[in-house]
Amino acid sequence: MKKGVLVFAACLSMAAMPVFAQMDNLTNMSAEWMRTGNRNAALDAADIVVYNPAGLTKIKDGLHINLSNQTLFRQPQHTFDLGFGKGEQTFKQDKTDPILPNLYLAYKKNNWAIHGGIYIPGGGATADYPDGSITTELISLQLLQSYAAQGADYTMAANQSLKASSYYIAFALGGSYAFNDAVSVSLGARYLSCKNTTKAGMTLTGSQVLPDQQFAVKTEDNADGFGGVVGLNIQPFEKLNIGVKYETSVALNFETDVKNDDLQMFTDGAKNHRDLPASFNIGFAYNMSKKLQAEFDYGYYFQQAADWGKTKDRNIFPVDHSLSEMAGDCYTAGLALIYHPVEKLTLSTGAIFTKFLYEDKEGYYTSLGSFEVLKNDNWNFSLGGAYRLFKGVNLNLAFGYCVWKDYNTKSLQIEMLKFATQNPDTDPIIKTSDNATIIAVGFDFSL
Repeated sequence: MKKGVLVFAACLSMAAMPVFAQMDNLTNMSAEWMRTGNRNAALDAADIVVYNPAGLTKIKDGLHINLSNQTLFRQPQHTFDLGFGKGEQTFKQDKTDPILPNLYLAYKKNNWAIHGGIYIPGGGATADYPDGSITTELISLQLLQSYAAQGADYTMAANQSLKASSYYIAFALGGSYAFNDAVSVSLGARYLSCKNTTKAGMTLTGSQVLPDQQFAVKTEDNADGFGGVVGLNIQPFEKLNIGVKYETSVALNFETDVKNDDLQMFTDGAKNHRDLPASFNIGFAYNMSKKLQAEFDYGYYFQQAADWGKTKDRNIFPVDHSLSEMAGDCYTAGLALIYHPVEKLTLSTGAIFTKFLYEDKEGYYTSLGSFEVLKNDNWNFSLGGAYRLFKGVNLNLAFGYCVWKDYNTKSLQIEMLKFATQNPDTDPIIKTSDNATIIAVGFDFSL
């Protein structure tokens, strides 16, 4: 009976794009960033390979290695009411991300430097909803309605689950050159290898005459692409340093490998774009005294210019709409304080605000998995320190707390469900909240 009744796939109110756990343009790419939140004008460690590559001409001659890892404890949740006597339901993330690593290397000699790195500029997390989510609830409801139209008497969908991950691994290589003590530039390239995985399931049960029906989905999406990085470092006078960096977009056309699809939602070999957007970043570091430094960072992410595919649901959008245009661009702004109480110890704290400039938030949230991985305004607060264990080796320890603005948005999927079923109890408003705790440990070596 499965294949004969899966007409819901044609009217499911979401874009047919298997992109879960999706976060674009991560900024937390080193333990040093995690303890400050601001690194665009930094000159003190090899992690500036990814933040201020032109500034590498300011570090001392020799080989520099930066290695760190972050562990994320994320708690996104969403609450909604589909009606049908279920009342308000809340689904929460239940997953710790133990590994978010980075490795940076730089070799500096006189007025030039070469550098490379392996890091995660996007994704970097797993969405794990062991009891299901709004996505599995909507699919389950459509399944029950489809089977009921065929005379089946299933009463509920049990054992719902959703687990998905997204990892973009970047391999970077570049060089930096100082024209003089005040101005240096950098040029680099990066190759991205990206993988998104999706695993979901549910069971229709409660029938008096029919056996339980199990449904499972398992897909893997892969893409790769190249991009460029241009940097500029300016030190107009001793106390002030300015770092500037522009990263081009990376075109990523994901190809779907369907391992299993009882729901007939995905097509093996189908391609869907989710480019990594271009970004512009600038930072200002100012030495207020020999022991105290302040840094201000700003970043702008050109999401609208990236290709994130288009909506596919004719029930909501008679004409295809660009998801990236609905998402709009994004910017970050932050401030950090770095204090050196004694020669071997550095203490730091910082905060950074991320603002999403949505053009059509309700439209963007029709995309698959959007409520499971929220893209809302947020604040990240950082605290930590660095200690010189011995000459040339620094240990970094950091603690971060990120909180997203609670947001209630109308779900166009539930709005369509209310219209289709004529169910006045259905509430199309979805309440969202999110917070995360991050712990980072890293080492910086100068040889």
